[in-house]
Amino acid sequence: MLDALFRQGRALLVDAELTLTVFNQAAHAEAFAGAGAGTRLGALVSLDGRPVLMASMSETVSSAGRAATRAELTEALDEIIKRVEDLRELKPPKTPRDIRAAAVRAAIARQLEQRLTTAFNRALQTVAYEEFRALRKAGQAQPWRLGQQVHRRMAAEVTQLVGRSPGLEPFAEKSLATVVEAVRAAHPELAPALRGSEAVLRQTVAQMLLGHPDRDLLLRLVGFTGNPAATGAEKALATHLAERFRWKASTTVGDLRSDLLLVDPEAARVTNVDWTSSTKLERFEKTWGTVADDLGETFDGRWEAIAEAYQRAAKGGVPAEVVAGLEELTTHAVRETVLRQAALSQLFPGFFVTSHEMTYRGLQSLFELPL
Repeated sequence: MLDALFRQGRALLVDAELTLTVFNQAAHAEAFAGAGAGTRLGALVSLDGRPVLMASMSETVSSAGRAATRAELTEALDEIIKRVEDLRELKPPKTPRDIRAAAVRAAIARQLEQRLTTAFNRALQTVAYEEFRALRKAGQAQPWRLGQQVHRRMAAEVTQLVGRSPGLEPFAEKSLATVVEAVRAAHPELAPALRGSEAVLRQTVAQMLLGHPDRDLLLRLVGFTGNPAATGAEKALATHLAERFRWKASTTVGDLRSDLLLVDPEAARVTNVDWTSSTKLERFEKTWGTVADDLGETFDGRWEAIAEAYQRAAKGGVPAEVVAGLEELTTHAVRETVLRQAALSQLFPGFFVTSHEMTYRGLQSLFELPL
């Protein structure tokens, strides 16, 4: 598909009743009464001529903060296609699955996604407000106390919240070692798939990252600039993780715990949920506002190139408050979602792993509400 679309320049691909069409912003605007696509390229999948899926291509090939040349694009495409071809071939299951059962599991998965944004979200907002009222009346309305109470209450609410989703097993405030042990004990048929999880649980977080298939990307996300192949890299990475995420250098994968893990063994899905104060979103909006005021339309939204953007705009270095804001926000996101997702993908090979950050009102906005 990549070769046909981007080397041969095909506008659409057809396979039986399915059609994949690639479109640009102008085509999107023509089809949808002038509405922009939001990205330079998008894709539309149709089934018997009827649209069933639309996707935006948000990642573009760039070089040193500028659009890639045709030669650079061709070189990058060669490498991308090579890596796709290098993927090991997936073996079909020994016994074909009942398509009706698969449809039921897919419906349950969709229901879970809906419940995370409806029932779970409503419960989270209600819990946050009730716990804030209790703390305020007791004269103890502090951010860390509210966070503790919200986590405690949500752990108790989880069983009822997932009660209507058969096969879904919730683990609130449990270590990953406890979760894997419970899943293995309840589902002996998963023993072959979880055979290597025991070794992963004993690894330190630094060891897990250095041995992960996505090592280079993960190390970049955690901000480690050392050579992963150098002598002493494990110790240097462990020290870096301890300083940035306030972990002990000896913290193991099994020691990590999530606010909530939802495991569906039959559908092979693991969902990591993190309860977070919306104060972090407010800080992001403030940081974004500062950057927008400073750079205007010259900033293309690529945070990794923000230093170059300030240099091009002759604004000097990146303001200290922007640096501090981005550091705080990315530290939390990487610690609570990215690293846990990386660990879960190693513990549950073959499972579809996702992370959700669900926010509740911060202390400042809660004070604005009537008691």
